[in-house]
Amino acid sequence: MAIDYTVELKEQYVMVVADATTDSPAALAEYVDDLLADSEKHNLNKILLDHRKLIFEAEHAGAYDLAAMCIEKMPKDRPLKIALLARPERMEFVRIYETIGVTRGVEIKAFKDRSMASSWLTT
Repeated sequence: MAIDYTVELKEQYVMVVADATTDSPAALAEYVDDLLADSEKHNLNKILLDHRKLIFEAEHAGAYDLAAMCIEKMPKDRPLKIALLARPERMEFVRIYETIGVTRGVEIKAFKDRSMASSWLTT
């Protein structure tokens, strides 16, 4: 199942709101590819990913490998700054993306609060 999402262009970044339930790593990979293409199309290197309505049912199994796969997709020639907004109960898993991203040179930070995510993204 594909991951449904909307893209809203803000003044300084692109906001992506995902709304889906899936257990497919392939769907997550396709979603990451699509959102990276959208940010490049709009020539924006700052992305706010609102994943509060995204439910990935297979999150516990292979969380590290899945996070590593997503982070590897980040363009090396076009550095991105990514704010990842998640539900409080998912922060343990979202921090895996943050840790892997930072160790691999991606500027990514996890948040529970949208205003804090937006502030960090625009500074």
